[in-house]
Amino acid sequence: MVGTARHIFDMSLAYAKERKQFDVPIGSFQAIQHKLADMSLALERATAAVHYAAMTVDGHDPERGRACHVAKAAAGQAARRILKDGIQIHGGIGYTWEHDLHPYLRRSSADASLSGP
Repeated sequence: MVGTARHIFDMSLAYAKERKQFDVPIGSFQAIQHKLADMSLALERATAAVHYAAMTVDGHDPERGRACHVAKAAAGQAARRILKDGIQIHGGIGYTWEHDLHPYLRRSSADASLSGP
């Protein structure tokens, strides 16, 4: 889920840099900047949780079960947040079959339904 979230974030950031509205990139608008900042924080939080869980599993730490649950919850929350904001940044094009974001929308939704919220 973290990998999917990272890819959606990267796609949204690139789109915000190239898409122009009123002759300026949409990434220059404060609302888009705030969404991207929130997405980045959620992604970094989830990445850190997953790395910590991997370290506890590798080190046979007694807290590894709890760390894995925290990592799964953080990754799921980040994936949902980044997907929602990524779709909003892309606008209507993100929902179309022709855009590359659509398969990630399906993957993220399937991951959430398979592994729980």
